[in-house]
Amino acid sequence: MKTARWIVAGLLFVVAGCQTTSQETADPKDRVVVNMGTGGQGGVYLPTGYNICQMVRKERNHHGITCYARESRGSVANLKAMRAGDIQMAIAQSDWHSHAYKGTARFSSAGPDKDLRSLFSLYSEPVTLIVHPDSGIKTIHDLKGKVVNIERPGTGTEAYWNLLWSTLGYTNAEVKRVTQMRTKDAAGALCNKDIDAFFWVVGNPNSITERAVETCRATVVEVADPAFDRLVASNSYLRHGVVPGGVYRTTPNDVKTIGVGPTLVTTREMPEEVVYDFVKAVFENFEAFKVSHIAFSTLKKEEMVKAGLTAPLHPGALKYYREAGLM
Repeated sequence: MKTARWIVAGLLFVVAGCQTTSQETADPKDRVVVNMGTGGQGGVYLPTGYNICQMVRKERNHHGITCYARESRGSVANLKAMRAGDIQMAIAQSDWHSHAYKGTARFSSAGPDKDLRSLFSLYSEPVTLIVHPDSGIKTIHDLKGKVVNIERPGTGTEAYWNLLWSTLGYTNAEVKRVTQMRTKDAAGALCNKDIDAFFWVVGNPNSITERAVETCRATVVEVADPAFDRLVASNSYLRHGVVPGGVYRTTPNDVKTIGVGPTLVTTREMPEEVVYDFVKAVFENFEAFKVSHIAFSTLKKEEMVKAGLTAPLHPGALKYYREAGLM
């Protein structure tokens, strides 16, 4: 049976990844230390974790919670580490959050993690479709007869391509050719006209899309259809989203799309009062949080308490949302 390693001051404190423990002798205000699994250098998950922890530490004198964002290999690694008790919170993409809770996909051997609890969702990671300005592509339907890159085999991007393209009733026989290079190579291929479009799931803005925009005036086009509305309605981890207008100079207006998004999760073993104070610290510093990273600029509290959350809300989070009139 796993042992939760959130620690009340005066007890042993275990830092994720360390081999030793040390006696906690900090100020009594430090009643809990939370280690949060995030992502790797260069992505958005790591700065997201840093910014959340910064909001929590701002209120440390009131609630006694210290939070540390830990670099990691991402969603799957975070969810496994939290289930093992090595970290106390995790940022996880909403589809992997769903798979962990249900015990599907890469979590099938471990079975459902019914101890998993949601705190809130974050920014959207939408399916982003980038096209060459000479391609004539205005919507996802226009990919018929074109050359489109869908990322490497086995990636989440490939899986979403297969899901969305088949939802529209199409097969890969209806595109001229599917390529599967790494997305970091796709911007150059697009501008060389080796492909007409590339398709990936990502937070915006990002440097790869920006490279295509600046090199050959590539544009972002809608990934929208009534069939996708039904898909979102039947899958809790999917959500509608937008690529915000103005983040790329060739895309002045919001572009509708569909996607997933990172979620902040913990376990049901985390005390209710700790989660209440943690969530309160973020939501009552919300405007400062929104401006701490461009990916947060379109966040809305009302969406964060429900979008993409598969596991039940932790009672501490639910208590705060009810008091704040968000539920």
